[in-house]
Amino acid sequence: MEKSVVFNNKLLPYLLLVPQLIITFVFFYWPASQAVWQSFLREDAFGLNSEFVGLENYLSLFADPGYYKSMLTTLVFSSLVAALSLSIALLFATQADKNPTLQTPLKELTNNEPTENSRGLRFGNMVQMRDVWAEQIEAALAGQKTAQQALDEAVAKGNAMLRTFEKTAK
Repeated sequence: MEKSVVFNNKLLPYLLLVPQLIITFVFFYWPASQAVWQSFLREDAFGLNSEFVGLENYLSLFADPGYYKSMLTTLVFSSLVAALSLSIALLFATQADKNPTLQTPLKELTNNEPTENSRGLRFGNMVQMRDVWAEQIEAALAGQKTAQQALDEAVAKGNAMLRTFEKTAK
């Protein structure tokens, strides 16, 4: 049976909403309304002088073929990112369904309530791999090796650390 919360004070739920409503107004509605208002103005480079021009900015925007090209690029890019992300997620989900043994490690890690010493999932030698990664990137930035050499060495060392972790975790 699902528990539901009952407020004895009828005003309390509304008071709890007030901070979120203020944040939404200050960080979304107010800046959005300012942007719309400023779209009807023409300002100098430093924003010192502004002149109301009405729909003139929109007319010049819609007359520019570059605007339509950028909108098409944005639409294509957004569509491809969404389709690719969903496809990869669906592929992983179907593979996990087809092969239940892929779910075993995660189930084993999460089948008990966490204790002080076992909170979260453990990713083998993650801290050490992060240090190797940082060391290799610093070497590349310092000019001691090329970026490709640094990445290759980081991958090799990271894979070696994972293989070591695999042996100890079995």
